[in-house]
Amino acid sequence: GFRGVNPACQFLNGSIIRIKTTQQGGLSLAGSTIDCALFDEPPKTSRVYGEVQKRVMRAGRDGVVMLCLTPVNAPCDWLREACEEGLITDHHYRLTPANVIPVGYSEPLTLRDGSVCDQKWIDRVVAETMSWEVPVVVHGEWEMKSVGSVFADFRDADHITHDLPKGQVQLSIGIDHGDGANFSQAAVLIAVDDSGEYPKIYVLDEYISESTTTPDMDAASIRVMLRRHQLDWADLDHVWGDRAYPGRRGGASKKSNQDMIHAMARELGVPYSRIRPTIRTVKRGRNRGAGSVHRGVRFLHYAMVRPGHFHINPRCVHMIECLKRWELKDDGYKHVIDALRYSLQTWIFARRRQQVQAVRIGA
Repeated sequence: GFRGVNPACQFLNGSIIRIKTTQQGGLSLAGSTIDCALFDEPPKTSRVYGEVQKRVMRAGRDGVVMLCLTPVNAPCDWLREACEEGLITDHHYRLTPANVIPVGYSEPLTLRDGSVCDQKWIDRVVAETMSWEVPVVVHGEWEMKSVGSVFADFRDADHITHDLPKGQVQLSIGIDHGDGANFSQAAVLIAVDDSGEYPKIYVLDEYISESTTTPDMDAASIRVMLRRHQLDWADLDHVWGDRAYPGRRGGASKKSNQDMIHAMARELGVPYSRIRPTIRTVKRGRNRGAGSVHRGVRFLHYAMVRPGHFHINPRCVHMIECLKRWELKDDGYKHVIDALRYSLQTWIFARRRQQVQAVRIGA
């Protein structure tokens, strides 16, 4: 938000435009009397929208509330229901060449880089968007629809390779807890070269339990996986694990990151307190709630689309199968994909690098 500051633009005729964020909640909007409100993107809750509705009542029939949005990144069921009931008028426009020509003009919009928003540009936007996101993200429809594999751009010839990264890399493991059913206990070893503008991902190996296992069995298998690459636990830069998994039998087969750390300490023959790196838990912190899955999936998709940015070793047979078959469902394929997402937490949620722009002053 604006950290307590509410920017305003006041015109010579006395009109005022005030800028607020939905993060400030409905309370910050209480008491205002306005003529028009414009939302850019959906409000976080219907409560905020309802409060703004009350603010334009004083204007009577001339009071207007408008929302210009893509129905994603916030719960929109309440908004859709209001549109279907006729309480809100829905003006829906798909991304077509005709709809990017401003009223009163004959030519389409042009971006700052000179790109003309024509059919060729639209095709490029669609190609760069995950297939299941296209209906909402590109065309503003209400629902995302997954048709076939989520990773439609995964190609054997482009991505399956014995190639190894050159130069300095960071090593990471992602662990998805489970009891072995449907590949549910999984660990993935990756190397990441983030020396360029975008990180290059190398999926080196996988550990998939084919039956119910104990944390000690998992720790031993993960160490075997590391040794195949002349590595040990201390060579890793990051280890990310899922939240505690209670098991199909309740607490009896429960697994957690703490259990795995203790098991790895026993495997290495060192005190628990000396394990480095430790296993950090995913799905916590800012922007790591329900939307973290989609964010991670998009991250992987973009890596696959960029030439030379996603590599997977042929030995990762389960991962390859899951990348080809997963349809965004909570099934056996998802567990292995989750382990891959977890291994990439450091980069998926990294802050964008600030670009320093050189400015010349004077002659």
